Amino acid sequence: MTITTARRATASLEPVLLTENLSIEEWLILDVLSEADGLSMSQLAAETLASKATLSRHVDSLVSRASIYRQVGPEDRRQFLVFLSTRGRALHGFVSAQIIKTIAEIDQPD
Repeated sequence: MTITTARRATASLEPVLLTENLSIEEWLILDVLSEADGLSMSQLAAETLASKATLSRHVDSLVSRASIYRQVGPEDRRQFLVFLSTRGRALHGFVSAQIIKTIAEIDQPD
């Protein structure tokens, strides 16, 4: 992907995400969890490159919309693991398809 294509793709993602009331950070959380469900907040922060404060705010938002849920860790009850809910998995699938379509349109030669 060229720099121009990457910039166009990034700019084009915003309208796609806004239709589902998602920020780019929330999308990254959903996308990471779609690949590796049941991550700790530290693991999720490392994967999304988000600060813990930012991540916590976005996780709270996604939990309130039932897109993800937290569960106490089986080995350490002080740790919470984050999972994609059925609703979140469906949302991820829908938005992924829209993003792929948008990027394909951007990648077309002028």
